[in-house]
This record gives sequence, structure tokens and C-alpha cells, in this order.
Amino acid sequence: MKLVRSLTVALAGTVICAAAAAAQTEDLQFVSGGSTVSNGVYVGPYQARVTSLPGQPLIDIFCVDYYHEVYNNETWTANVQNLGTSSLSLSRLGGSGLQQYLEAAYLASQFASQPTTDWGAIDFAIWNITSGAPIPAGLSGGTGAGSASWWVNQAQTFWGTVDPNQWILLTDVNAYSCAAGTCTYTNGGTQEFLTHVTPEPGTMLLFGTGLLGVVIAGIIKRQSAVV
Repeated sequence: MKLVRSLTVALAGTVICAAAAAAQTEDLQFVSGGSTVSNGVYVGPYQARVTSLPGQPLIDIFCVDYYHEVYNNETWTANVQNLGTSSLSLSRLGGSGLQQYLEAAYLASQFASQPTTDWGAIDFAIWNITSGAPIPAGLSGGTGAGSASWWVNQAQTFWGTVDPNQWILLTDVNAYSCAAGTCTYTNGGTQEFLTHVTPEPGTMLLFGTGLLGVVIAGIIKRQSAVV
């Protein structure tokens, strides 16, 4: 949950409707909005319930979208796109945004090892990379973990270390309107999120592109850094 007003992002375009029809979707319910507040917004890992999966598992989700909103208990349907196998045609940034999403994934992975006092810098670095959101003055300078500018540089340096197959993008289906053979970007819907998946041979979930031997991080146990 992010307490900022929605702004229009100058994105537009069409994709082949067949791609949209083939996309896997899951129903989600937002249940928790971060753990601390920085510059008027909640930051850090959020949580959502996957209501379309057996047992309605609770997962950690990471916001990569500054200019939309989601509220506690809000429900929506999301296109499920694996960064390693999907064309990302139904993402807010499109297929050309893969590196930006990988940079965001690198930063999202840092929440577990960084103190909550640095979560604001990490999140604003993510939003700057994916949404062009301005970095607040209090987070723009410096060369340490408390600086969003420093985290942007870290992401641009180390994004190649991220395994794209372990990250899934969740994009509201209402970001697109499909008719007459094409899907047109509408800029609608809730925020866009990443979630992390890790190999788990004992758990098989239909989440992503086909049956994968993965479990969403946080289904069995929350990340240790979340308080």
C-alpha cells in the first residue's frame, strides 16, 4: 500500500491479444502494507493472499510501481509473468523493461539483509528505476545504504547476478483492455509487484508458466527481515 495519489504514466501501445489470452492469471488480496513509513509512503515487503490457489497462501510482494495504489483487503486479478520465461508483454514496462525489473528484483532481495531504517532508500531506488519517480531530497545524497541514489547504482551494477527464473511479476489485468485482436495498455488497475520463488522439490504449485518445482518465498515462512 502506497499513500500517494495516482499519476498518469506516459505509456501506451498494443500487444497481440493471443499473448494476453495465453497469460496465466491469479486472484490476489492485499492484506498488509509494509512495515515502516518513509516520506509518507509505506516501504519494505508487503503481503498478499493468492485466493485462487489451494489454501490461499500468503506471499511477500515487492512494489515496483510508484504511480498506482492498492488498499488493505483490496482484491484484483493479476497476469503472472516469470522474468526468465515470459515476454513481459503484459507488464507495465513491456518486454523492453526486463533489465529494469531485474534491477528492481536485485533491490527487493536486499530487504532481508538491510535494517528497516534503509528500506525507504531501497524502495525509492526501485521506484526511480521502474517508474521514474523522483528521489526525495533526504535520500538523494551519500554513498551508503541510506541513500536511494547509492542503491540505484548498486542495482545497475549487480542486476546481472539475479536469476530471472526466481522472480515473478504480478500485473493487474486491468492495465490492458483487449478487443478486436489487440490488447491496448490503459494504465488502469492496482500497483505492479514482484514476488520471489525458490526451488522447493517438496512443494509443487501451479504459479507462473506451467508446473514449476518452486514455492513462493513466504508461503511456508516469511522472510526473516519482515517485522
